[in-house]
Amino acid sequence: MILRAPSDLKWLRQYRYLWLLGGISLTLLTLVFGTNPSGGEPRLWLGCCGIYFQPSEPLRLLLVAFLASYFADRLAFKWVEKQPSLILMLGPIILIWAISILLLFVQRDLGTGTLFLALLAVLLFIATNKWQVLLFTSGLMILGAAAGYMLIDIVQTRLQAWINPWIDPIGGSYQLVQSLIGIASGGILGRGPGMGSPGFVPAAHTDFIFTALTEEWGLIGAIAMLASFAIFISRGIKIAHHLHDPFDKMLASGLSLAFGFQTILIVGGVIRLLPLTGITLPFVSYGGSSLMTSFLALGLLLHLSNKTSPAPNDLGSLRHVHVGLNIAWMMIALTVGWWAVVQSEELTSRTDNPRRAYVERFEKRGRILDNRNDIISESIGIAGDYTRVYPSPSFSSVLGYNSPIYGLAGLEKSMDLTLRGETVYNPLDIVWSNVIYGHPPPGLDIRLTLDSQLQNSVYETMRNRRGAIVVFEPSSGDLLALVSSPSFNSNTINQDWEELTSRTDAPLLNRTTQSQYQPGMTLAPLLVAWGLEHNLIDLTQDIVGATNPIDIHGEQLECSISPPLTHSINIALALKLGCPSYFSEFGSHLGGEGFYEVIRTFKFDEAPALLLDSIQPDAFSLPSSPEDLKLASIGQGTLTVTPIQVARAFGALVNDGILPAFRLVDAIENPDGGWDRHPPQDTPLSIINAQVAQAVMDSTRKFNDNIRGFSFQAIIGKEGDHLYWFLGTNSEDRAIVVILEGESLVDVEEIGVSILSKRSSNASP
Repeated sequence: MILRAPSDLKWLRQYRYLWLLGGISLTLLTLVFGTNPSGGEPRLWLGCCGIYFQPSEPLRLLLVAFLASYFADRLAFKWVEKQPSLILMLGPIILIWAISILLLFVQRDLGTGTLFLALLAVLLFIATNKWQVLLFTSGLMILGAAAGYMLIDIVQTRLQAWINPWIDPIGGSYQLVQSLIGIASGGILGRGPGMGSPGFVPAAHTDFIFTALTEEWGLIGAIAMLASFAIFISRGIKIAHHLHDPFDKMLASGLSLAFGFQTILIVGGVIRLLPLTGITLPFVSYGGSSLMTSFLALGLLLHLSNKTSPAPNDLGSLRHVHVGLNIAWMMIALTVGWWAVVQSEELTSRTDNPRRAYVERFEKRGRILDNRNDIISESIGIAGDYTRVYPSPSFSSVLGYNSPIYGLAGLEKSMDLTLRGETVYNPLDIVWSNVIYGHPPPGLDIRLTLDSQLQNSVYETMRNRRGAIVVFEPSSGDLLALVSSPSFNSNTINQDWEELTSRTDAPLLNRTTQSQYQPGMTLAPLLVAWGLEHNLIDLTQDIVGATNPIDIHGEQLECSISPPLTHSINIALALKLGCPSYFSEFGSHLGGEGFYEVIRTFKFDEAPALLLDSIQPDAFSLPSSPEDLKLASIGQGTLTVTPIQVARAFGALVNDGILPAFRLVDAIENPDGGWDRHPPQDTPLSIINAQVAQAVMDSTRKFNDNIRGFSFQAIIGKEGDHLYWFLGTNSEDRAIVVILEGESLVDVEEIGVSILSKRSSNASP
């Protein structure tokens, strides 16, 4: 119909006031007779009996026609030469801005008001080539956004979601966060046609259709769509370049820019480049009113293309706008690439990504085995109803959990890609499986260094206690048991979550790697090793006042073991008995820099590289006074350590001066069904002489013919609560670090000796 219309479009140009008044009247009618086909708000539609249309959609087209006629008749292009006043130029902008604000406040329609104002400003810039117009419009937009933020809840929610969506990802930012996760799930190639999960993003068929398409077609598909829009709009601008009639030129420019701005606003909103405005994507989003208006605009462009001449009638301002649009397309493409590629792993692994749980109901997740191939985590059931189970709760603090509600933790999180089948396989096999089936290949099993019999035994020993235990092989670095108490049950994490998160004893915390404790006298063997390494001490040297206590906030830190009354005490015996006096003075003698070297040598300034969540040590600050240095030297300063750090440092003494590189994952199943050894995340490091390490170990207490070790204490807080440490080893290349919050030295020694007395089980090769 439009293609057969008169070539001069007088019917549209001469009756512009009637057309615009009709469009505005229909839009205003929604204030009284407005409805929503799906029910609820906003009520922006007119109609009944299953037939509805949204007046704000054709109003955009009518506004473009009105502005084109307005500029053609009153401003024209020679108007630029007359240097009109600023008020004359900006008057129409202020009027349309007022209408936009009215729409925003009454209908809460942020998108339509923004689009109206942007179109007016850019068309006026094209007509006048004055940058002040754009600056003034930007100021009005900021003013309107500020007013909306303060007075309208939906505007406030959308602006807060744009600024920082991660603060409220399941509330006001839910749509945007799920949109970004959907884009990240698509990656580069996408999940395949029909393989996406658009239902996880509210309003995916309208506002977030770009997200749904990007998830299925990936970054390549998104760029192809953006390129199609860019080419289409560039062709519209080219039509405007080759038109000589002012009305035709402005109309072609306005129609092309309306398509461009609408696309940029909605795509920029769903990728968090701009605040979300809630308008449709031309030709793509669901909505009859939008589709009808888009095809009417396209028909007008085709009609105008019949009037072009070979010789262009260029406007410099229109070329500037075209360049700006191209920059916007590039920015959008780069932002999509940022979410789809750079941030893909981080976003898809978020605990609030529902796609993970959905896929795992159909694709079996890999098992987790102990060092004897006993199952400690597996998925059971049938395809479509797989459930993750954990046979023994003793592993919960290590394995973590795999919850469709609360996400991943522990090894389930760090080894997630392997367990889901997204690594190890040939990359082409992974891509093929995602394209054909919509999910990765079957998950692969992993085998740990942990011994389930030992783990269960240690777990039972720590029941109803607070603390942590690390059992390991110093020579290989293999971790045999990691127990944190109190703990939780991975099988019931969904049911117990509220109770677990409200408890003050932090059962979800893995104390072996995440709790920081006062080291107390556990620093003493390390100070001795450092002193021997640098020829600063003689273990046979007698000490005057070796048994003198140290005052800690009014509490007395004394020898861990009562010294013999008739026996002189040398450095070796002071270490064995855990007497703090000498080591306090020796640390002071070393000075702040020397003490820091001890801390750095035994790696207390960094967390061991493990596949578990670990707390990174705070930056160590040198003690500010001699008294502070004395306290720091006996572990009563600002330095705090995790049990796994103490285990690594003690391992160097047991392992002939070589700092062990801990291993938690022993092997990973390969696609052929065999096992590939998993290397440690770190490398062993020789830090002291073997003879020095042996000399320190000769100063340990012998609990029996097979077990020796140290037992120390620390005082925490001004209340004077106590921590008790046990560092021990046996003749079977097994070492242990135990920490108890409260109780006594006798308890910690009994636990350590009891566990070291248990015989080792045979691990799988």
